[in-house]
Amino acid sequence: MSKGRILFADDDVDTRQMMAKYLQLAGYSVFLATSPMEVLDTMADEEFDAVLLDNWMPEKTGLELCKMIRLIDQTTPIFFCSGAAQQTDIDAATAAGAQGYFTKPFDPDELVKTLESVLKTA
Repeated sequence: MSKGRILFADDDVDTRQMMAKYLQLAGYSVFLATSPMEVLDTMADEEFDAVLLDNWMPEKTGLELCKMIRLIDQTTPIFFCSGAAQQTDIDAATAAGAQGYFTKPFDPDELVKTLESVLKTA
């Protein structure tokens, strides 16, 4: 039984594979996307309990993507998992509609605890 459905978007293959394995071990069903357009296409066909975005991807930034998601979905929790570590990046993500921001490298246990807390109250 899955704890929830997570969509994780990152253009780096190693990061996608590592996060997928970690989240699956924590009990989540994980769907992977390599680009912002793939995220939007996937979200048009599927529902997710949370979306995890990198801020630096081809085509669009994670911030642009977050704003686009919020135009069609105001409720699904969005978290950034990004190497963009300035406070301005974090503030911009929150302003765009994200619920949280994890700066790479981050503790995956902290991410899982946050997901569990947010999804429990959703």
